[in-house]
Amino acid sequence: MNLVVSSEDVAGGFEKLDRARRELFEHHEALGRIDGLSPPRRQTERTELKRQLIPFFIKTAAVALVGALLIAAANISIIYTLQTAPQHLALYANRVFIRNFANEFERIHSREMTPEREAKIREAIRRAVPILKPYAQELRPLFETALAPSG
Repeated sequence: MNLVVSSEDVAGGFEKLDRARRELFEHHEALGRIDGLSPPRRQTERTELKRQLIPFFIKTAAVALVGALLIAAANISIIYTLQTAPQHLALYANRVFIRNFANEFERIHSREMTPEREAKIREAIRRAVPILKPYAQELRPLFETALAPSG
C-alpha cells in the first residue's frame, strides 16, 4: 500500500504525507482491519535483521566467555607450574641421588674388595679432592659448629 501526495515545498509535502498516513490508519482502524496493515518495510527489515543477528551475538558471547575462561585457566596453570616445578624437580633429584648413592655403597660393600679395586677407589678419591676442596672450605663453618663441644 503506497501513499502519494503532492506539494509545492518539501516541508509541506512531509506534512501532507504524515496527515495522509494518519487518515489511512484511522480509516483502517474504523473498518476493523488494522491487523491487515503491513508495517513499514524498513521496520520489517530491521526486525528481521535483529531476529537473524540474535543467535550470532549469543554465539559470539559464548565463544568470548569460553575463550576468557581458557586463557584464565592457562594462566593459572602456567603460574602454578612455574612455582612448583623447580621444587618438585629438586626433591625428585635429591631422592634419586640419595637412592643411587646408597645403592652404590651397598654394592661396593657387598663385593669383595680386592687390592686393585681398593687402589682404583683411592685414585678416584685423590682426583676428586682438588675438585671438592673449594666446596669443603665453604662448608667448614658448618662442620666446625657441628663438631664443637657443647658446653
